[in-house]
Amino acid sequence: MAGLFEHEKRACETLRQLARTLTLLLLTHSNMEIRAACNKFLKGEWESLWNKCMAKGHARQDKLAANPLSALSRTSAQKDAMAPKQDRVDNLSKANQTVCSVLKLAFGHDTLHKLQEKTPVG
Repeated sequence: MAGLFEHEKRACETLRQLARTLTLLLLTHSNMEIRAACNKFLKGEWESLWNKCMAKGHARQDKLAANPLSALSRTSAQKDAMAPKQDRVDNLSKANQTVCSVLKLAFGHDTLHKLQEKTPVG
């Protein structure tokens, strides 16, 4: 569809916003309801989809306001166990996130020596 409007900047931006909005409108429904939601959207009945999306958003805000999330940091043992566990269940993106984001680099004066002991050359 965007190929039809490749030289019209406003039309391309409109399609981009529609794609973002449509995703939100459809993903607020359960897997069983998505086909029905798509059919409603194609018929032009998007107001009910929008209202349901907004209602779920407000309910989520109310729930978070009533019970705010309090982040608890993981212990070192939990951090060390999390990445391999995610790797074993083939959740590689989560394992990568754990290694890159959650784990804090801890370099000390003996870090190089410890690494050399763990992985001897030859």
